[in-house]
Amino acid sequence: MVGMKSHRYLRVFTAFFVFCFLSVPLIAQDDPDPNSPTPVLVKAKASTRVLAASADSVARPEPNAPAVEAFPPNSRVAIYVQNIALMAGEGADAFRVIAEDSRGFTYRFPVVDAYEAGLGRTGRTYAVVFELRDEIGYWGEPATGDILIRLSWRGMTSDRLRIGYGETGGSLKDDVVPYSTLYANKLAEAPVVRSSKRGDLSSPSYVGYRWSGDRNRFLQQAAFGPTDTLDQRIRRLGLRVWLAEQFEAPYPSASNPYPNLPLKPTNFPADCDGDQVATPDVPVTCQRDTYTMYPIQSWFFKEAYYG
Repeated sequence: MVGMKSHRYLRVFTAFFVFCFLSVPLIAQDDPDPNSPTPVLVKAKASTRVLAASADSVARPEPNAPAVEAFPPNSRVAIYVQNIALMAGEGADAFRVIAEDSRGFTYRFPVVDAYEAGLGRTGRTYAVVFELRDEIGYWGEPATGDILIRLSWRGMTSDRLRIGYGETGGSLKDDVVPYSTLYANKLAEAPVVRSSKRGDLSSPSYVGYRWSGDRNRFLQQAAFGPTDTLDQRIRRLGLRVWLAEQFEAPYPSASNPYPNLPLKPTNFPADCDGDQVATPDVPVTCQRDTYTMYPIQSWFFKEAYYG
């Protein structure tokens, strides 16, 4: 009897210890501003260019100094951002630097560092260091000349400013409407089902985008990117309920069972289908479907997109 009580006390103590252990980092990571304000890139004086400096230089740029004209490709560049407050442990991976060249092609430059930098301006200023090269590589290199860059943080974006890629000039035009305004308007275009019933979750009082930046960032991490439908659902249900739905969803989906392949010899035989008389194999994709990762990859993407 004593042993059973001791075992029960031990389980209670262990559960309490785990709860306290997990609660400490959660409290320590409390976001000082959960509304995720829009990041603001610091401009060079009397210019539509971003205030930037070579990240390999020891000297910091003066707030009133003229804009640096251009930076060579693959160089490390520091730009400066305000109107944000980073949590403890939030660093370079919280930012995205996105650019557009004169051809309208979009690029993403890898962010390698972020730190607080005092520039003698009002408010807290952070330096974001990135490499002037495209990390996706879809379009090749940007066109030489002025490009427009913006900074994305927690799903919110700054306005776009100019920076020279290799040299300045070109046919690129500045944004007539600030990019952050266009982005916010796009988020607000999601359809709203109106209802006159008091307490109905589809009532306009329950629909809003005050924390849309946080939800977009969450969906970038927990799903295959944000959509208007997902954003509205999480707005109504909350993150905890949505996560519970995901964990309780059947896996794999009934319409997409896991591949059940027949056993084959370890080494690929001359006749994959086991018929030594008829050639070629039936089906002709026998080798691909049996001795490669194709069936697993095909199953995974069907499950990810439609499951």
